[in-house]
Amino acid sequence: MPQWGDSDIDSQAIQVKTEVNHVSNDDMNTSLATGWPISTDLVLLPGKPLAILTQLPVIKAILHCTINAILKKLTFKHGFPSSDAHTMHSHDAVLKAAEDLRYRDIANRIQNDIDYINKLAAYVSVSIMSL
Repeated sequence: MPQWGDSDIDSQAIQVKTEVNHVSNDDMNTSLATGWPISTDLVLLPGKPLAILTQLPVIKAILHCTINAILKKLTFKHGFPSSDAHTMHSHDAVLKAAEDLRYRDIANRIQNDIDYINKLAAYVSVSIMSL
């Protein structure tokens, strides 16, 4: 399984992190629909795919970090991954970004909610393929 090192999070991603108001683990306002903290929820418009512009700043930061890490991996290590490898890299990179940015609630949800990680990873994959 690929390991994402600290070098995969670039200075631009760190800058995004510093511009975002950090949501702490003390924010235990849970969504009745999901049972997870509201700060982890994705904003999904009916009939539309996940869009970054409608997301909370913490989700935007994680997606930006993930895309940057995947692009570095594709550029320098593994330019033509198989579909399965790309999906695995996307899942791993989303989790790594959440952990590096210290969004524990989101990292916990990524590890325990398969639908959630699939939506985030699908957004990353589509974004990278459209470049």
